[in-house]
Amino acid sequence: MVIIILMTKRKIFMIKKDVPFN
Repeated sequence: MVIIILMTKRKIFMIKKDVPFN
């Protein structure tokens, strides 16, 4: 599923940047 990949990427990005991203 593409949605899961996008969510995982977004989660990693949030943790890396440490800023809320919608």
